[in-house]
Amino acid sequence: MAELKGFERDSKSAEEMLQLTRFTVDNVADAVYWMDSKAQIADVNETACSMLGYTREELLNLTVFNIDPDFTAEKWVEAWDALKGQGKMTLETKHRTKDGRIIPVEIMANYVSFGGRELDCAFARDITKRKLVEKRLEASLREKETLLRELYHRTKNNMQVISNLIDLQVVSVVDEQTVKLFRETQNRIKAMALVHEKLYQSKDLSNLNLKDYASDLANALLESYRLSADRISFKLDAENISVSIDTATPCGLIIAELMSNALKHAFPSGQRGEISLALHQSEEGEIDIRFSDNGIGLPKGFGFRTTRSLGLNLVKNLTEKQLMGTIELNADHSTEFHIKFKEPLYKKNG
Repeated sequence: MAELKGFERDSKSAEEMLQLTRFTVDNVADAVYWMDSKAQIADVNETACSMLGYTREELLNLTVFNIDPDFTAEKWVEAWDALKGQGKMTLETKHRTKDGRIIPVEIMANYVSFGGRELDCAFARDITKRKLVEKRLEASLREKETLLRELYHRTKNNMQVISNLIDLQVVSVVDEQTVKLFRETQNRIKAMALVHEKLYQSKDLSNLNLKDYASDLANALLESYRLSADRISFKLDAENISVSIDTATPCGLIIAELMSNALKHAFPSGQRGEISLALHQSEEGEIDIRFSDNGIGLPKGFGFRTTRSLGLNLVKNLTEKQLMGTIELNADHSTEFHIKFKEPLYKKNG
């Protein structure tokens, strides 16, 4: 008799626990579905009924294909095999209510094997509000991208206007040295304008490809000095390196200064030669720039650190004070400048 009473107490306790569990499942915020391997709905909670507008009895007579317009029988088989192999899955899909409305949902599926049955216990969360917020954010981002692209475009155009004004001013200048100073200033403006042009054309408005930028800049400088590839060849050894505008601008000015200096002084009297530029980046993010030419070399006793040359002083200051890097000069055979620096947050494209 005591054993019978104990059994009754245990049964009552188990029944109460089952009712409590059922109450909890029915009142969770997410819809809960139990489905078998054939996509037949085996059980649901009250939230699922409220979300889709069906009674529990109606849902138990439906399959996944009735409530999910994106799921086909073939897709279900693939999803079931994947769930069985992984144990858990999370995906986004759509549910169709009884009155035909479409609700975006996030599904957290769980594979369960119990009592000889294989089931998918899926929690479905209505993500309508999340999708609306995402659409607003996407619209806001597109608007900002348009404004930023327009800003780059106008900045480039304004710099082009300044360059054109210099062209007009040069016409009235007779002193050759003054003309050279104007042209050097014009090349610096072009180097900065090209950054904005590249960013305007880029899909990524915050970064540009340093390799493409350096190639276009070098060709523009050769054209500016009216030098053909037959006389001065340009060799570029570079990988795809993505840099921000804060890095691209000083890099462009450095390359422009070094190349202008080489074009002016390294190949006198129509001498033929080669200018080389190497751009590489380590796994740690350090960017390595090597600029060299095979011209006549620097004057004997040339002091790189003490020179009064505006261009070379600009190169040193941009490297050490803006890029926070290092610069070395090797003039034993050819003239080579070696620059190294590291962006705080770098990106490398393979």
